[in-house]
Amino acid sequence: MSRRAANCSIKMEKLEASVVIEHIESDKSGNQTDSQDEGLSQKSECRRSTQEKLVKINVPLPNLNHQQIDTGATHLLILADTSGSMSGNPITQVKSALKDILDGALDQPSMVTNLILFNNEACTVNLDRTNYLSQVEKIKSGGGTNFSAAFEHVGNEMRKVRKKTDKKIEKTVIVFLTDGVDARLYGTKTVEQKWFQSLMASVENSAGRSSITIHAVGFSKEHHYEFLKKLTEQGTGEGMFRYCEPGDGPTVLRDKLQELFDFVLSNATSSMNVMVSIPGTNQILEGGTAKNSAIYSGEITKDEGSGKSELGVDLWMLISDPDPTNLSVAVEMTIMNKQGKPEKTFVPCEVTTTQRQIVRAEEKVVWNLKVLQRNSDVLLADIGKAICEKNVKENLSNRVDKLQDRLSQVPLFRKEFNKELREILKGHLDDIKKKIDQMRNVLAEFARGNTQSVQMLARAHDMRYQAKFSKSRRQRILDKRVAKNMPHLQSAQAQLDQIQLDREEIQRMSRSSTDFFVCTLSLNNIKDILLDSDKDDAIGFGLAVRRQEHVLDAPTLVELHSISGTLVSRCAMLDALEYKINCEGQLRAHGGFDFSQPLGVTTIGQSREPINAWLPLYCTKQHWERVKVLLKPSLGYFCTLDPLGYDFQQMDVMFMILGSMVGELSDTKSNDQQLKMIFCFLRTCQACVQEFSLENKLTEAVRLFLTSPEDRFKHKLPNLYTMIGYVLSLPANTITQILDGEENLRKFWLAMVTECLRRAASRNLREINSNISHGLIDLILHGKKEKDLLEESPALTEYLKLMLTESNNKDLPLTKVFDPREGLTIDDSMTKKYDEKLDQALEVWAQAELDIIRNKNQASKVNAARKAVEKWQHEGRAAVVVDPTAETESGVDDPCSLTQSKLQHLAMMLQIFSNQAKPNIQSFLGCMAFIKMWLGQSLDIDEMDKNDGLPPEKWIVMAKEAVKRVYSCANDQLKRFLNTDKDKEEDTLVVQGSVNDEVSLVSNSEETQTAGCNQSKDKGQGQNVNEDNDDVDDDNDGESGDESDDMNDDMDNYYLASKPRKIVKDVKKHISLPVILTLIDPDLDVMQLTRLLMCQIILCHSNSKARAAVSSKQYIDFALKVDYKEELRKLDSHLIKMREEAIKDVMESVQNMRANYCMLHTPSMWAFIGYLMCTYKERGQGFSDLVSTIVDDNCQETYPLLSDKVRVMFLGKYNDHAVLAKGNVWIPDAKLSKKFATALGEEVWNDIEISVRSCVQLHVYRESDIPNRHGHCNSNPYIPNELRKKLGMPLL
Repeated sequence: MSRRAANCSIKMEKLEASVVIEHIESDKSGNQTDSQDEGLSQKSECRRSTQEKLVKINVPLPNLNHQQIDTGATHLLILADTSGSMSGNPITQVKSALKDILDGALDQPSMVTNLILFNNEACTVNLDRTNYLSQVEKIKSGGGTNFSAAFEHVGNEMRKVRKKTDKKIEKTVIVFLTDGVDARLYGTKTVEQKWFQSLMASVENSAGRSSITIHAVGFSKEHHYEFLKKLTEQGTGEGMFRYCEPGDGPTVLRDKLQELFDFVLSNATSSMNVMVSIPGTNQILEGGTAKNSAIYSGEITKDEGSGKSELGVDLWMLISDPDPTNLSVAVEMTIMNKQGKPEKTFVPCEVTTTQRQIVRAEEKVVWNLKVLQRNSDVLLADIGKAICEKNVKENLSNRVDKLQDRLSQVPLFRKEFNKELREILKGHLDDIKKKIDQMRNVLAEFARGNTQSVQMLARAHDMRYQAKFSKSRRQRILDKRVAKNMPHLQSAQAQLDQIQLDREEIQRMSRSSTDFFVCTLSLNNIKDILLDSDKDDAIGFGLAVRRQEHVLDAPTLVELHSISGTLVSRCAMLDALEYKINCEGQLRAHGGFDFSQPLGVTTIGQSREPINAWLPLYCTKQHWERVKVLLKPSLGYFCTLDPLGYDFQQMDVMFMILGSMVGELSDTKSNDQQLKMIFCFLRTCQACVQEFSLENKLTEAVRLFLTSPEDRFKHKLPNLYTMIGYVLSLPANTITQILDGEENLRKFWLAMVTECLRRAASRNLREINSNISHGLIDLILHGKKEKDLLEESPALTEYLKLMLTESNNKDLPLTKVFDPREGLTIDDSMTKKYDEKLDQALEVWAQAELDIIRNKNQASKVNAARKAVEKWQHEGRAAVVVDPTAETESGVDDPCSLTQSKLQHLAMMLQIFSNQAKPNIQSFLGCMAFIKMWLGQSLDIDEMDKNDGLPPEKWIVMAKEAVKRVYSCANDQLKRFLNTDKDKEEDTLVVQGSVNDEVSLVSNSEETQTAGCNQSKDKGQGQNVNEDNDDVDDDNDGESGDESDDMNDDMDNYYLASKPRKIVKDVKKHISLPVILTLIDPDLDVMQLTRLLMCQIILCHSNSKARAAVSSKQYIDFALKVDYKEELRKLDSHLIKMREEAIKDVMESVQNMRANYCMLHTPSMWAFIGYLMCTYKERGQGFSDLVSTIVDDNCQETYPLLSDKVRVMFLGKYNDHAVLAKGNVWIPDAKLSKKFATALGEEVWNDIEISVRSCVQLHVYRESDIPNRHGHCNSNPYIPNELRKKLGMPLL
């Protein structure tokens, strides 16, 4: 016993303590399995994995008088800031918080509660249980903030309460609800210190010897965190600080304040301090650190039966001794000293029992969750402390990652877990997940705050789009990136500072270079930017983009509205962005992630084009030294509107934009400025490949694109333009090895074009079912019958226009359903035909099948029965009549022949898909020309460095000639398609894309006039997806076009040349898919390839369907040599097989209906068994129809022996013979049980159900014993309470 306790005048009864040490079972090496140590500090890391124990201490409190355990009353003072700075959302949140706090506090008999409102002055609100809600609603904000008045009023109120109340005030708890904003606090810490001193002087004079705790709750984004945190440290013990975010609703706010109120409430009720000590190597874990002594607040509980009180406390310890005997426990008690005055002291306890408990295997998950809960709390406290001290280290982020990894390994589904336990575990898991999200968010915000010390990020950070992603997973990803990127970007600032420029070399730059590399906004040229501007300034170019949230997962899906030819410096772009944000807000400046808003415009370019994004250019070697440091934060801002949001996948954005720039080339749109920009950006991309070691990655991607169809799909390559950028950015010697020769180029472009169309089709085909898709294929293979076509139709062009413009939307107008049952008729009289004479044959047949009849003398009888059964089955099949006049053309018409009807429907579908293509089909011409020129001429990119960053003039000339040459070939091919020989038997298909210049369609006697054609510069060259398409690897992954386009605009561009009868003037020209395919390979059978391609597109339009086809080796790789006609015939054979199977299914369905009717009406059980056995092997669809007929509420018919028949249906046996489903029982669900109880009667059904349940054996549920969605499994089967009563089982 301590000296202080020994000198007390009152004799204390000896206190005894019992200790329970709980731990998990160690492995053979002595180590505990699954030790969870993510949240603890580094000091205890080396030993905790082998010694971690949960210690539970219980101290009985016998015969203690009230004074010894009475904690006295608690005085709760709530100070609510009602100044003008709290107006709006903060004051609304304060009111909500007050209602929750007062609702719990006013019910506590051991608590005195006061509400103080303060602004310029402070006043106490008179409230009680009856009027507190109305009093809170009256609170309004206004005036200034005067903490000095609030502090003084606190002391006055404490003195008043102590004079009025007869309760002994042992604890004083002060809670501030404020933003902490007082103008007099800024600029000096002297005022702040004086206020704290006056507060504590006033409080201590009023409180006497009672303890004082001050808590603070901060509201609004501008709350004074440092002041409020220091305020919580002014009491005799440290209080809590909580921050309520502006977006927190009442529920979230209540959850955040619950911990604070629980803390206040626990101090206001029965609790006592317990001091635990253990010397030597054994240590106590508190707050993530290991120590030899710690004080805990224990809870006093009272046994209602015996009336005895008990004090309990749980703590974590590192114990290496098998039986620690040096553990000491002391309880803080109030006793009388020699002067007769009460005094608090720690009274030692004798540890009488020490018990060990090893956690059983089934309780191991619960143990791990306890450890995770503790570690998450410790880590959260460590992060908070590190941020307050502004000393956040990278290991904190690593500890959060480790905690997340441990959490993901916690199993929820085991056979020993019942439903209730799983719900408890899930609640704990959700709680820890929220804490992890909170930690990531805090670390990310701290990292963003550090950008103010990094010059290159500071301004961009100020203009960061502070919007929450709708999916918490994406928000976690961004927060994780921010915390990860900050250390690297801080070192990047040092790299900028260390760059040494060769000023003489910069001064020697050519006039043409300085005239080209000029910022349009600031008029500074590259010399000015390198020599006189900030170190984080650089030359780049402007773009206009739209972003959706999924760019965080797939950056290349950012939609390019336009690529500007205007050069802009980084600082000038930031100036323009800052000005636009200040004037019109962020959404008007850059669009955010909201597609519902108009395109955000930061500034405009030389041609009045919109600009809202920026990327840097290589320009020169010295300029590149600066650009390569700025590139990652620039890409981070480009994709996520946060300079710290960079991810390595965003480097693909550079290649995607390069491919998009090349795709804009055409014979009428290839000017010098455009080509110079392309070559400059190509130089930038090649420098990225070298600087960031991307060559191997790009090489592998191009190789797989050529050889593997699955590596062309959207989940691997979200934007096809990225592959164009890959090809151009690889070193010349590398890419020429991959695309060496015409054959490899042919494979590459066939793969590119066919994959582009497959993706385009997904938007139109998203909602179609298999019957419609097979119907469309049937149209391509066989068309429509001649009788269905318009007689004496006008020119096919006009006919197609009329047909397509009648559609009310842009979806596929051709919705023919392939009905393989077309032309089938059923004789309904056969489905309800019952012959009593047949029952005898079925009886004999069933007994023979079950080997009951063995007498050879009855062989003739058995044979006669079998013949009767076969005849009955044949009659059922004969009830289905196939009408030959209604059959489809499958099997009659040659699917490889070409007719007018087939070409019409092919043209319709191809036109719709082509209009949705991203990239645009015609853009491949520019890409084909530029890549062929680049690879064929073996140009050396280093020549641009010798020319001060500009491409040699001969490169510009070669690029122009290459593009014109390709377009000239395309136009010649188009003329050949349009000028079809009248005597030629084969029809020719020309499908048009988007609209630009005009072309005339004439007969052979007239001359075809052609004009140049521009690529439409609309909705951007990048990929666009629907707003509800969150993930890249989505089955419905079509890229949507511009929804505002008119249906007529889409459909006016169909043209079909098939022996044209007259001139159609003023039609508009666009290079068609057949033209592109002919340019890729003149020897291709373009017509049959197009037909086969459209069939595969319809079958494999989604990523999942395409991947499934690749896995089953049914996907056709058009980059390889393919026998198109043979594949078309295979498709036709598939349709024929589907029809044959459909006829078979119909016949089986009719036979099932006949059998069901006979089974229900036969008065013989053996006849019923016969019908059942010859019709059903398993409980399939026909059997389900039989069940539905029995339980049908509207059925008024009475069936003989129904209960016995139902018993057989569920048991699968009759007289111990397996007659259905190999004799396996069928367990009905609750809903079906109720229906059978209604149909058969409760008593009859209960008897059947008991028979069924009694036959339940293992593996009725999943063999793995994983519970189903209702929580039932082999070890916990579903048995209704009615049956449990009869079986004597406990009720649910």
